[in-house]
Amino acid sequence: MLSHPRCEEFLKAEDAEVRKLTQMGARKVVKGGRRGVPVTEHILRSSFVFATKRFADSGEIEKFKAGLVADGSGQRDVDETHAPTIGGTSLRIIFAVVAQRGHFISKLDVESAFLIEDLDRPTYVQLPKEYTDYLGKPTEVWELIRSLYGLRQAPRLCWLGMQAALQGLGFRSSDHDPCLFVRKESDGTYTYVATHVDDCAVVSASMETNQEVRDGLLLNKGVKWEDQAETFVGLALRRGQNGDLLVHQPVYTRHVCDVRGWRRMG
Repeated sequence: MLSHPRCEEFLKAEDAEVRKLTQMGARKVVKGGRRGVPVTEHILRSSFVFATKRFADSGEIEKFKAGLVADGSGQRDVDETHAPTIGGTSLRIIFAVVAQRGHFISKLDVESAFLIEDLDRPTYVQLPKEYTDYLGKPTEVWELIRSLYGLRQAPRLCWLGMQAALQGLGFRSSDHDPCLFVRKESDGTYTYVATHVDDCAVVSASMETNQEVRDGLLLNKGVKWEDQAETFVGLALRRGQNGDLLVHQPVYTRHVCDVRGWRRMG
């Protein structure tokens, strides 16, 4: 990483990630390092995973990200790990509803969704040695209070938390897709929420209803909200003047063309 041309940006992203975990109360430092961990507990390794987030329509860099990820392969006695994601058929249905009925489609992105739910068992991780060496600090061990990316149960805890929050707002899961939630409104229309890991697409007949769902899900979570969803699950969305909905993948399409050596004609 220190030899990467964007080294400075990613080092800042590492520091931002550690600050975020501290501010969220997701961890506490174990005094004495490894010696402070009970002998019956296992200390998981961890590493930073880096990514460059780009805008879906232009491909331009939006921000540099660094996520602290635990090595969940060392976990013991974790059985429940499955977390569903939205199916392609459900996506096509809600896109059709938006286009045919002129409904509003908004997007809610729960920031650090895997860090929100509390853990139900003691879990310890050691910070990457490269990071603590860079800071000039001794090896640091954390006790995790909340879930962390890489833990085997993290996706399921995230999913269960989202499910409980939506059920609390009167939604029920579709019989055909557990990630498609439906609620009947007083005027006879339906509101739909499609969930995919930490993203939600909210579809209803009014923007006020979409915003009400947003406010109900906020709670203590950090949320990024788009009144008019511009992207969802890697798909770019654009509304036409006549209410139609264009669903496309411009960045991916350009990538495929570049790989295959295709060039635009005319």
